[in-house]
Amino acid sequence: MKRAAPYLLFAGVTLAVFWKFLLFGHTMYAMSALESQLGIAPQEPRGWFRSDNRHARISDNLVVLAGQLRIYNEGLKANELRLWNPYLFCGLPTYADPMIHPFYPPNLLLHRLLSPDVAYEMGLLLHLFFSGVAMYALLRGLGRSPVAASLGGCVWMLGGYNAMWFSTGILSGLLVFGPLALLAIHRGLETRDRSRAFLGAAAMGMAILGSHPQHALLFFLFILGWIGVVALRSPELRTFSLRFGAIFLILSVGTGLVEILTRLDTIENGYRDPEFDALSLYSEPWRLVTYAGGLLLGKVYFPAPGWEAELAVYGGLAAVGLAVVGAVRSWSEIHVRYVAIAGVAAIVIAFVYPISWLFMKIPLLNLSPPSRCIFIAGFSLSLLSAQGLDALASSLGRAPRGAAWVAVAFVLAAIIGFEPVKISNGAALETALGFALVGAAAYAAYRWRRAALALGFAALLFELLPPFLQYNAHSDSSLLARTPEPVEIMKRTKEPWRGTGILGTTATSNKTEQWGNDLVTGNNLLALYGVENIGGFEAIIPRHYVTFAGAVGAKISPAGRTLQFTRFESPLLDFTGLRFVLFPSAHPVPARFWKRSVSERSSLYENPAAFPRARLVSALRIAKDDREAEQLLREPGFDPRKETILESDHPFASFAEGEIAWKERTPDRSSLEVNPKAAAILVVADTDYPGWEATIDGKPVPIYRANVAFRAVEVPAGPHRVEFRFRPSSARHGLIASTFFLLLSLGAAFIRRKP
Repeated sequence: MKRAAPYLLFAGVTLAVFWKFLLFGHTMYAMSALESQLGIAPQEPRGWFRSDNRHARISDNLVVLAGQLRIYNEGLKANELRLWNPYLFCGLPTYADPMIHPFYPPNLLLHRLLSPDVAYEMGLLLHLFFSGVAMYALLRGLGRSPVAASLGGCVWMLGGYNAMWFSTGILSGLLVFGPLALLAIHRGLETRDRSRAFLGAAAMGMAILGSHPQHALLFFLFILGWIGVVALRSPELRTFSLRFGAIFLILSVGTGLVEILTRLDTIENGYRDPEFDALSLYSEPWRLVTYAGGLLLGKVYFPAPGWEAELAVYGGLAAVGLAVVGAVRSWSEIHVRYVAIAGVAAIVIAFVYPISWLFMKIPLLNLSPPSRCIFIAGFSLSLLSAQGLDALASSLGRAPRGAAWVAVAFVLAAIIGFEPVKISNGAALETALGFALVGAAAYAAYRWRRAALALGFAALLFELLPPFLQYNAHSDSSLLARTPEPVEIMKRTKEPWRGTGILGTTATSNKTEQWGNDLVTGNNLLALYGVENIGGFEAIIPRHYVTFAGAVGAKISPAGRTLQFTRFESPLLDFTGLRFVLFPSAHPVPARFWKRSVSERSSLYENPAAFPRARLVSALRIAKDDREAEQLLREPGFDPRKETILESDHPFASFAEGEIAWKERTPDRSSLEVNPKAAAILVVADTDYPGWEATIDGKPVPIYRANVAFRAVEVPAGPHRVEFRFRPSSARHGLIASTFFLLLSLGAAFIRRKP
């Protein structure tokens, strides 16, 4: 029973989070984003007590993740790995988003067996449970007691940064395989067992495949630093450590290569300005230092909704206190010192502007804001809190009295009323109860060790569960199965078409600024219901499409993550096949658009001038490169009805007479029957992107870029079958390499293991 106790604890915590999913089929998707657009009062998640501060949820999991997972899931069930999303920006690769992890083996298995929404929830459930198990195994390997390792496992499962981003799945691989990688490295260095380097590389490679690349890179550097500390500290191990580290580095990168290559692919061919993320966080350089208070008073002092919320380091009052004890009492131990310095450095990088500025100048690390470093602080907190509990078990010292006095001080502050620590704020009462549990555990520790331990765990869970549930609450997902009426009207059109707009808005004014945020999510919610959209919100948008959208007059966010179309005069929008616009009734729409329906939330307009998504063109203007093509596109006299810009190094003769019929359309494959009367250029108004291949009657043909961002091929006279397939070399070659290195790592670990 003692051996099973930690796993029962982790299972109990997992059930406390997922019981609504298991019993009622509820989802962790942020349904409030959809409810607000449909005019339904959203249920805001809160802690045990009502707080003065509204706790924001991460809605990315619904507006971005849900639709992508449906494409991914349907493809796997059709025995295909579909890597193209046609529903945003006229198309983009699914791996442009760091939440999808299409090459992560657990995702491949779950989505092959289960429906997309169930696979999403089950993946989160399993990763939450096994993250506790993995951290427990690591802490036991580091010499912690079973009780302390169990505590560290709970901190890792429910800690602040993990809690905030858990529902998006961006940390899934690292939550489980990160601790396992470090465990293998530590054991290997401790026993001089080189086979552990192979196991550690396999685990780190899995972490890379299943996590946000920036977090994976930071953790990778953390482990390399661990190896470096051993090499510097132990001269007799230096040669072994360097060879051990080289094996780990090479095989880790090899195993995660498909994720690395596809990420570099999107960086090279996408538009994103990471500098803006940094500016939005550090526009008031020293202001962020005040948010470090969340580390100690998390439930009372939640940062305001918005970007600052990413910096909530809160890991539980008990966990923070134990971590400080662990660091102070065990400072002489080299690994404790390394972990403590790494944790403090992560907080300093995230919160102190001059250091953040320097961090943003480091290549690769500057692709995301410095706030990502907080993940390392959370990992360090988990290790040090377990160290602290064992330190107290060996000698209580004055630590219990200190905890009791802090609890008393907080209660007095609440009675007096120091904003936001005041009796009227439910979060203050909640935190006071957490302090009271800590104080009771401290008092009991002098006489009743078991009671103290029980109170300590109660304090820990009381401090960790509310923030976790606030950001990861479950809700009824039945709205996802009910297609809104305007979308039903759009779907009656048989030929391929596109739309844009908003399901509804809470804005009281018709000014675009007032309902702009609703439009950001509105495009993605329409895409979730199957509307192929010209705008939307995503991590990295194809660069050439951003150029096209800019010429049309779209609003591009400074960070480059959103495209909003609010003006529809340009005939270039007709070229994209834009047939439907769903906007607030009072918003001006060109007179050539027909009003199809009116509802309380929005009005549906149809564009009768929308071009077919595939057509033969006659008049061509040849551009030698993308810069010249953009200049031609922006010329006032350019009319896409009369001519098409084609990027090529030689001219073409093209005739527009002929027939076109769509034969097949899936996210990453389409085919058409084309019968031109003479050699012609076929233009398909879908985003061009490296990885698209074209064949005519099974023979490969080059793809030319039309009107800056779209695909075109030359078709000979007569009937032909034209097929487009998305087969990016970064994914194909990367998958082969990742599979090879993963098998090599596991095979070598098995062969070279010590008896």
